[in-house]
Amino acid sequence: MCESSCFAQNAIRVTTSRIQALVWLRSESDIAAMYSIVRQSQRHAKAVFFIGIALPTLNQPKTLLLLLNTLQNLDALSIQIRTSKKCSRRIIKLARGLQIPSLTVLKTNLEHEALAIFLNTHPAIQELHLLGAGCSADDCALSQVEAAQHLMTLAAPGSCARHLIPYSPVTSLTLNSVSRSQLPLIHTALVRAREPIRKLHVSFDGRIPRVITDLLGTTCTDAVSALRLDEEGPMLKQTYPWSDSRAWTVELQACRRLKRFHLFTWDMIAFPVGEQDAEEALLESWFGTNVQATMEDVIICYAGGSARGSNDVGEERNTSSDVLEIWDVDKPVYTVDSQKNLHA
Repeated sequence: MCESSCFAQNAIRVTTSRIQALVWLRSESDIAAMYSIVRQSQRHAKAVFFIGIALPTLNQPKTLLLLLNTLQNLDALSIQIRTSKKCSRRIIKLARGLQIPSLTVLKTNLEHEALAIFLNTHPAIQELHLLGAGCSADDCALSQVEAAQHLMTLAAPGSCARHLIPYSPVTSLTLNSVSRSQLPLIHTALVRAREPIRKLHVSFDGRIPRVITDLLGTTCTDAVSALRLDEEGPMLKQTYPWSDSRAWTVELQACRRLKRFHLFTWDMIAFPVGEQDAEEALLESWFGTNVQATMEDVIICYAGGSARGSNDVGEERNTSSDVLEIWDVDKPVYTVDSQKNLHA
């Protein structure tokens, strides 16, 4: 217990002088030690603005409940717990008892039954990042969420995100593992959305030929100013999407306000492979003077460490804080000058 107590105390001592205190707890003994500190010190309880919980299981939900409800200024929470049937019941009990009115950011892998309970009692949440695989098309507890009226940033599997989009003012959307069968359902949700999507990040099967327009339709694309596309895996040459430059020109032209484009792909985007002139010519056809008058930055990231402007694809894909997936901090590989000419 002494070692865990020292861990918690050190976390507080290091961070109390900062504007936002960040604390990570990786065991239930750490949680008990931290609760012992904040229970005895209101100053420490007020200092914690972000807390990360990463546990192999949850045996003592009451201690975690007391800790989180004690943190008066908690703004961001990352909570990841491996679940079992017995653990799931404890997590649902935890979700019912949590009261964190200051919370605006949540990143979690909790089962959606517990998450729906939590979201309905925490309407101030503005950013939600859901980890793990999605639910089946008709079996997601997030369809029961009614209190997400302040949610503006959402990252989730497509099958689950569609339940939250129509009832919240989401403008920044990350869709993980989008399959062809999900496109109509997500499109319907986006058409019914309260706000147009301005920032879109899609991880998708590269064999989907019209992922942008199938998702957004011909009218919802107008608002998109930042677009990131991630291929989920290498495609066969005969189904490789980027070689069909005309089709992708049409797709990207539909995003008439697009300023930023980030592509993660498993192979070179142009042929002959490895020739920069061919790559630049393809990009010019997508973002040249006659195509994108507002284009500013283009980032191309190749798998296997061959990314343009990056030595390691892992670094490129994981530019993130403890809570949010932030890809708009990446420096551009290509820029567009005042004359709308593309430069490497």
